[in-house]
Amino acid sequence: MRITHLAFISLLFIAQSCKKLDETNPEAVVTKYMELRIKQDFKAAYDLISTDSKKFATLNEYTKYFEIPDSVKPQGRLIKSILPVDENISSPSYKRFKVNGVQISHDGDSINYLTYFTLKNEDGNWRIVWNSIITQMANLSFNKGDY
Repeated sequence: MRITHLAFISLLFIAQSCKKLDETNPEAVVTKYMELRIKQDFKAAYDLISTDSKKFATLNEYTKYFEIPDSVKPQGRLIKSILPVDENISSPSYKRFKVNGVQISHDGDSINYLTYFTLKNEDGNWRIVWNSIITQMANLSFNKGDY
């Protein structure tokens, strides 16, 4: 009985370690970040953005950025590919990825999308550089004619 109990605990530990994100692998970080965004697990996605990005957006601001009405929310999303963009030899602590995907609307239309992500190496772990709040504020100012 004790051996079976020990074996069960060992299997749980192995299963947990297999699911653990390899934060030293930038492609794995982008993949996980996209999966979390698709699942709308914004708290976990926020944990994957860079320290500098967190200076510009709190968790609440980050979550609010992605709030959209149910009538506009896609019914589903699918990642087709995640490809590295040419490396910048002068900045090895940054990597860029191109994400191709499909978004399915409520009426069944599919929309192809293309997104680029920049990652920053922070103490050996890769993090998403997220600046959408700054971009959003700049767009609002521009649209108001406030250059």
